[in-house]
Amino acid sequence: MRFLLGALTATGIFLIDTFTMLQSSVATLYILVLVAIGDLVTSRAISSAAAACAGLTLVSFGMNHGMDPGAGALLRLVVSVTAIVLAAALIARGNTLRLSTAKALRASEAKYRDIFDTLAVAIWEHDFRAVKAEIQALRAGGVTDLRSYLVDHPEFVIKTRRMVQITDANETALRLLHIPTKEQFFSNLAGFLPETDESFAECLIALDEGWPIFESKAQVRTATGNPVDIIVALTFPPGGRGLDRIYGSILDITERKRIEGVLDRTRAELDRATRAAAGSELSATLAHEINQPLSAVRTYTDAAGRWLSRRPPNIDEALDAVNHAADAAAKAGEIITRVRRFLSKSAHERTPMTVDLVIRSGVDLVQGQIAATATTLVLNLRAGAARVCGDKALVQQLLLNLIDNALQAMDQHGAEQPRLLVETRCESGSVYVTVSDNGPGFAREACDRAFEAFFTTREGSMGLGLTMCRSIAERHDGSIRIDRSRLERGAAVEVRLPALPAE
Repeated sequence: MRFLLGALTATGIFLIDTFTMLQSSVATLYILVLVAIGDLVTSRAISSAAAACAGLTLVSFGMNHGMDPGAGALLRLVVSVTAIVLAAALIARGNTLRLSTAKALRASEAKYRDIFDTLAVAIWEHDFRAVKAEIQALRAGGVTDLRSYLVDHPEFVIKTRRMVQITDANETALRLLHIPTKEQFFSNLAGFLPETDESFAECLIALDEGWPIFESKAQVRTATGNPVDIIVALTFPPGGRGLDRIYGSILDITERKRIEGVLDRTRAELDRATRAAAGSELSATLAHEINQPLSAVRTYTDAAGRWLSRRPPNIDEALDAVNHAADAAAKAGEIITRVRRFLSKSAHERTPMTVDLVIRSGVDLVQGQIAATATTLVLNLRAGAARVCGDKALVQQLLLNLIDNALQAMDQHGAEQPRLLVETRCESGSVYVTVSDNGPGFAREACDRAFEAFFTTREGSMGLGLTMCRSIAERHDGSIRIDRSRLERGAAVEVRLPALPAE
């Protein structure tokens, strides 16, 4: 049609230029012919059309002016031909630029189409225009709280879900939903999003409130009906524009959820194993802690028996031994009580106590063990009236564990003159208790692991004594350490407990 229009235009211009007496450059109107067909033909065709127009101009000039034209006529001829040539050149250049731009655009579209189709993330394109119109109609109808409206009217969510058109999808999306071709892809969101889905309601809120990005976990159905767990992210353009091309990025998390399930089961199994190990450790700890007072009970009852078997029997000494045995038995009862409180998560009794007095009463419980090993006990208690706040039985148990470790270490390595020193001092707002001996001490490689549960260098030991000591010290906001300056020259363990302000 445009070629016919161009031909008719050229004919009309030729007739006007040839058979009228107009004294103007009518031939410049041939540019209209070039413009009419310029974007339909190649640059070579434009050059041919320009040559034809220039030829018609020369024919008209010859028929009007013959062999003796005037200067004005020659000038008009030159202007007309020059205009036609320049117009043709500009149109040809424009065509070249247009064609190269179109080629680059096609290449770019092909490139990004390849990227779109080969991405590892599934992508499909949504058209939300109809949904936006429905929400605007609700607003116009007086709905002010869309979130509450969606809760009360789930049918609106189902209706709008069916209105979301799927206009494109990449190859990863096809594989995700087990669809062979794009033509067979679901036409709307309701095709693969179950009606039980709760994420789309939040998507409607995001669309209404103008969120730039909406992300949610969801579950979709494949073409075969199998569920797939996904994370979906939609990007909404500002101002509600471009709702006909809303891209959704979809990440398949089915495998991740499977692994999470495996991890959850593994954690449950580990928890059961940990509880079993904790029960075993608790049993070992309980046996270790009760062993000391029970040993004292046996020592004192044996002593009472010896006093009573004398002739005459020494009733006073026997009663004294029985009283010490009763104290040790009471100590065992206190340990059981505290274990019960621990298991029931009850709070330990925390009361102010004078450290030096607690140490003196604790030492009385192991006097028999000290005597049995011929150990010299030296008390250098210089904390005076300094007090700490805590559980008296636990603090005393800490001291007894340290003394028991020292006595066993010296006895096992055959110290000729075993000597046990218990010292206290008050310094910088803390009370320090040091228990030292002249046994083999700590080897350097064992020093760093001494407080680990079940680590021991003594045959037959469960390795729980120092672990319990650290637990008790930390429970009282204190600390415990080994004096490294005395490694392999006897052991020295120092406990620090925060002191109460002086009254």
